[in-house]
Amino acid sequence: MSEYDRLAWFYNKYWTQSSPELFERALNRVFLPSMPDKAEILDLCCGTGQICARLSRRLYRMTGLDNSETILLLAKENAPAASFVPGDAISFSFRYKFDGVISLFDSLNHILTRDELLSCFKSVRGALKEDGLFLFDLNDEDTFDQNWEAGFSGVEDDNVCILKPAFDLLSGRAVYNITTFLKEGNAWHREDIKVQEQYYSDEEVLELLTLADFHNVQILSGSKDLGIAAFKGRQFFLVS
Repeated sequence: MSEYDRLAWFYNKYWTQSSPELFERALNRVFLPSMPDKAEILDLCCGTGQICARLSRRLYRMTGLDNSETILLLAKENAPAASFVPGDAISFSFRYKFDGVISLFDSLNHILTRDELLSCFKSVRGALKEDGLFLFDLNDEDTFDQNWEAGFSGVEDDNVCILKPAFDLLSGRAVYNITTFLKEGNAWHREDIKVQEQYYSDEEVLELLTLADFHNVQILSGSKDLGIAAFKGRQFFLVS
């Protein structure tokens, strides 16, 4: 069971308000111009399907993979034209290959060890056509060190959310401790959830991509190179 099974409604409500539009802008600049018409694209760690929905409307043939079945139920509602598959980003395979693979919203930071990240990259390599493209983003060290301390709280008539982050610079491990209260009838239901991310340096990522047989890598700053101010501290890797 994924931690995101218990967090699905929170994720769908609070973490997908403005980011899908911004990520589509990033895709427009560095990924989609290289995709053929009606390209087959895999959205790895697709979440509740907002990116799949946007690209499906543009006639790309989208497949979303996520390890939370509750998340995928919401994704199917949000993007009915896409296909969704339960699976683990660390190790997966398909019978067919994709023109492109994307993994956005620092999803791969949730992979917590180098060996697991290498396994993920190898799975992507196996899922791509020979000339396919892979685009993903990761949080940089400054984002974790300087911005991860900012908490979040929200209070509405039927839900309460409290998010307390922490980052350990020595280990590179970031943690979100999340407490939610959801009103069901006349009762309130509490969940305590721990979500972790791991910082990886550019050098580590390049080493692991090379080991996975990727040899052409561009590293792009979300704010400087892509011109999206809200993506300060977000590094994009365009890989072939």
